Amino acid sequence: MTGGGRLGTVHVGIDDTLHSLLAADWAAGEAGLRGCELKVVHSVGRGADAAYGETGVGLTQQALEAAEGVLDDVRARPEAAHPGVPIDTFLAGVDPAEALLDAVEDVDLIVVGTRGRGGFAELLLGSVSRKVAAHAD
Repeated sequence: MTGGGRLGTVHVGIDDTLHSLLAADWAAGEAGLRGCELKVVHSVGRGADAAYGETGVGLTQQALEAAEGVLDDVRARPEAAHPGVPIDTFLAGVDPAEALLDAVEDVDLIVVGTRGRGGFAELLLGSVSRKVAAHAD
């Protein structure tokens, strides 16, 4: 617990990969140990339609619905494993790293998976992970 009676916050950035599910599991455990809230952040960012493999009319709405589904699915795991941890979700419309970095002043810990959808060059540490690690305090 942080000073002043404020409940601390652990943010976890997720997408629809196994790596982000594992990050969410770990973040929920850490939030429980710290007596913090867990905030699950998912970004549709630019090119949301392409990210979800959608084509045709109404792409943006379909992409947003798919993104909400990802948030719901990921939220269910820590809720079941850590029932005492307050969990909030947030769907951002910006770049994933920006979505996590925008709130760094109010966050005690940021958790991301080791890689997302990137190619071979991002196998060890994804571009979002690198950007967050380079810019977060």
